Amino acid sequence: MPVTLGSVYPDWKPEPLPSPWALVPGEARAALEAELTAEVGEGHPLFGNRVIAIARCEGCDEVVFSVETDPARFVSVHLTWRGARERPPWPATEYLSMPLSRNLAAHDHS
Repeated sequence: MPVTLGSVYPDWKPEPLPSPWALVPGEARAALEAELTAEVGEGHPLFGNRVIAIARCEGCDEVVFSVETDPARFVSVHLTWRGARERPPWPATEYLSMPLSRNLAAHDHS
């Protein structure tokens, strides 16, 4: 049986994202996922993981990704936009707790 948010967090209900966060439209996901793949090198916690771009902060370069093998695992990643491998700990990555909308509301957009 696949892992879903409802199976991990039985009381989970979707909430709107706080401003300046916005959902990533389907047509924009591939570019963000490709940039993350290009930047993540061996030794980075996301190395070798397939991810799905979920949300993007319109106030900075942060993108929220879901880890494909664990859809209840969300990470906020500060992409460098170099299009090349970075040395860990870059791109900076933070694991997010639930509820996601409240966690993102506390984000520092600098």
